[in-house]
Amino acid sequence: MKKAHRSQFIKEVKEKYPELRVHISQEQGLLSLELAVFGKFIQQKIDNLEKDIVTDAFQILNKFYINGNLALKHAIRDLVCEDLIFSDTQVAERRWAFILLPEALKEERIQWFTFMGYERE
Repeated sequence: MKKAHRSQFIKEVKEKYPELRVHISQEQGLLSLELAVFGKFIQQKIDNLEKDIVTDAFQILNKFYINGNLALKHAIRDLVCEDLIFSDTQVAERRWAFILLPEALKEERIQWFTFMGYERE
């Protein structure tokens, strides 16, 4: 089976979240920058407690993490492990989002935190 690639991922994100089209298109086809736009969107929804949107976004990430080519899988891993913030603060409740993270992505993040010696969430 052929693995999914960047253009399929971006097409699905743009169809699901048309408000991101302009911002993603400005990144001129650079996957890491396009994914950063999606990551900022997800983080904003986490911070605003928009659970349905976060759940849908996580499902897209998970689908392409599992079925994507190596470049896509690594970029999604980096977003989930290094960029998204799931720790609660005095002004933001975020722990709920980690609980909603699909198992494959959750396990990847746990392994990354262990490897890096970070305190687990």
